[in-house]
Amino acid sequence: MTVNSNAERKYFDLHTRGIGYVNRLRTVTPKKGEPFLACTIAALRGTTDQPEYTYIDVRVYNEKAVELLESCQDALSKKQKVLISFSVGDIYPECFTYEKGDKKGQCG
Repeated sequence: MTVNSNAERKYFDLHTRGIGYVNRLRTVTPKKGEPFLACTIAALRGTTDQPEYTYIDVRVYNEKAVELLESCQDALSKKQKVLISFSVGDIYPECFTYEKGDKKGQCG
């Protein structure tokens, strides 16, 4: 059997769209690789009179999104709420372990 090196790769894409509040806007500087912009989005869901939040940590790839978020840095540092429309691709859950508080040692 021969493998065609020109074969087209196919992917499954998962996209999530919504609105939410920007939290923890920061530049991440890894030990290897280039620094990048990241934030946590408090995505709104549920009813409008009693909304619930799902927190999504994201790495910002789109240059225009980086520009727009950086322009909000002053408002965020003043504890003002910044509401955005977002589209996130290929999300996946990742657990962490609480290091302090009532939940210390538990997976979150």
